[in-house]
Amino acid sequence: MHFPVILIIEDEHALAAALGTVCKRLGHEARLCSSGQRGLDELASGEFALAILDIGLPDMSGLVVLEQIRQRAPRLPALIITAHGNLDNAVAAKQLGAAAYLVKPLDLREVQETLRQL
Repeated sequence: MHFPVILIIEDEHALAAALGTVCKRLGHEARLCSSGQRGLDELASGEFALAILDIGLPDMSGLVVLEQIRQRAPRLPALIITAHGNLDNAVAAKQLGAAAYLVKPLDLREVQETLRQL
């Protein structure tokens, strides 16, 4: 049986694992990547139902990753998460087509509900 795969690009291992668990609970497979470049490489290797990405990645901004995702997979829904919620980031994420924007610390119930809606 094939489950829709969610791409998670998050450098905090514990949070990435928790997000993966939420995805599995909803019947999805989760593919975890700890950097923007790894996430983009993974994106090229398969089809994904959704991308969850952190803005604060070690190698590049999650907004740059989202811009690349838009060029490579224009219809892929993306959920942006950040520890530094500010209006500029929120506006930029929306302009790049983010389906949702959540601020850390994350409430995993809110994440689950957001994923259900996407």
